[in-house]
Amino acid sequence: MARVRDMGLGSETRTFAGGFGKQDEDGVGMVLGARLVLVFLGLILRRGVPQNYSKWDNIVCSSDDDEDCHPNIDKKLWRRLMKEKRERKAYEEEQRKQLLEKENAADEKAIAELESKLKNGADKKETEGKIAGLKGKMKKRNRELLAIFRRKKYTPEEMCHVTDERTIVNSEKAIPKDVKNMEYEEYSEKFEKKLETYSKLRTESLSQGFLIKVCCSM
Repeated sequence: MARVRDMGLGSETRTFAGGFGKQDEDGVGMVLGARLVLVFLGLILRRGVPQNYSKWDNIVCSSDDDEDCHPNIDKKLWRRLMKEKRERKAYEEEQRKQLLEKENAADEKAIAELESKLKNGADKKETEGKIAGLKGKMKKRNRELLAIFRRKKYTPEEMCHVTDERTIVNSEKAIPKDVKNMEYEEYSEKFEKKLETYSKLRTESLSQGFLIKVCCSM
């Protein structure tokens, strides 16, 4: 006999060989046992299911070609050659896809005509044989179309597109008249501390931040 104690609630469950155990008065023991079983099942299932990364196989980046590039070949040239090769193959498969879809459309039309003739009293055996032959050809083409779809490679440019694009230009902030018409000596005297602080800045980022802060405060 073993005892399981819920440290958070202070309840106790007596566990026997035949099951989770006898439920205590407030029912906490049975709930705790059920939770433990769910946790263990989750761990077992998580370990048994490997991660599937196959959905990334058809994504192509130019940097992926570098692995096959010979050290004596310029990388930019190699990337351009590989890109041209992919584009040529994609064009050929697109042409093949359009041809198969065109043939399927023609066969669908022919099947519709044969079914219409069949309703009007045409020879049943001969007409159904022709329909079955056309459907068999369409099935074969559909398998090839599916293979073309699965082989298709996608570049980052093809995976997304711009839906909305706009440029926002901030309006020019007017310079206060009392500052705009100041003489050099008066300007230097008024902003002496700020000029001294700016002259001590050593990095570009600090200088830009300081100028933005000063301009916004004016």
